[in-house]
Amino acid sequence: MTTQLRTILAATAVAAIAATSCGSSGGGGSVEAFCERLAEFQAREGEFQNAFEDPEQLDEAVDAVDEIADAAPDEIRDDAKVVADGFRDLADAFSDIDPDDPDAALEAFEDVDEQLAEVEEASAAVEAYAAENCGLDLSGEGG
Repeated sequence: MTTQLRTILAATAVAAIAATSCGSSGGGGSVEAFCERLAEFQAREGEFQNAFEDPEQLDEAVDAVDEIADAAPDEIRDDAKVVADGFRDLADAFSDIDPDDPDAALEAFEDVDEQLAEVEEASAAVEAYAAENCGLDLSGEGG
């Protein structure tokens, strides 16, 4: 996989995973449960750094995102769902490609590229919610 493609995938994955902060179905969860799941995920984030190159790790990351999604409270549920759905779509798009085939990887990326703006917007809302309600910095900028 080319360095440029790795950078694109890493940036996309980090945005999705950091905000991965959710999506879900059913009734809203509690702020406390949501914040706890986010903190647990953030503590494990390093485990998922190469998730797009390891199918087992990718499945674990998607499962972790689903758990966070289940905990999302009503006030952030819609944005959290957009982020989680976007991450799942990205994972699905890359799950069947050869990571050493840059053309296939770029094609897969183009398949999900259209929804990235919506995911980025929702991700920003989740980040702001996490900062205000959980005291967590999901921006990846530290602090």
